[in-house]
Amino acid sequence: EISLGLVGSEMCIRDSDSILAPCVYLYRYIITRHFSLRKDPKRVMVYFTIFEKGGNMNLEKQLDAYAEMLIKVGIQIKKNQPLVIRAPIEGRDVAVLAAKHAYLNGASDVHIIWSDDELTLMRYEYAPQEVLNNVPKYQKEMFRYYLDKGAGFLSFTGTDPDLLKAVDPKVLQAATMNRSKALEFYSEAMMSDQNPWTV
Repeated sequence: EISLGLVGSEMCIRDSDSILAPCVYLYRYIITRHFSLRKDPKRVMVYFTIFEKGGNMNLEKQLDAYAEMLIKVGIQIKKNQPLVIRAPIEGRDVAVLAAKHAYLNGASDVHIIWSDDELTLMRYEYAPQEVLNNVPKYQKEMFRYYLDKGAGFLSFTGTDPDLLKAVDPKVLQAATMNRSKALEFYSEAMMSDQNPWTV
């Protein structure tokens, strides 16, 4: 067995050897839908069994079961609740399945924000500093809109940690600080569990 711990609503999947990325299908593990819950106001622990790849579920079913768990256990989507999914393009398959399960479980709207490492790096290499430092008004309004609607926020992370290592640290720091300041209201909402979220 391995444990899936949600502290607040942050999802971490661990086994004895590694921390598995959200795109768990890239690994040799698959999950079943047989899990038990132990709930208290601040912590939820979900326990489930893993099998070697090639067990009783094929890859498509593995992805589907994982996406279903993210929606039902991670976000715990409610009827008529919107969902915002942030995902790298490499995680398209599982993001689309998560959207499907969100709709099947009552979501009113699923908005997906895609990211691409190559385009992100290109932006830092060629865009002027004033562009990098600016967070467009429409982006801030989008986050405010979904926060006010009580949306859930599901994020898949898969960015290369060394992607921006060649970028001038001062340029990167300035862009990061400006974005953090512009979206501080969103970060505060997530940290206070104003809206359900899972990473």
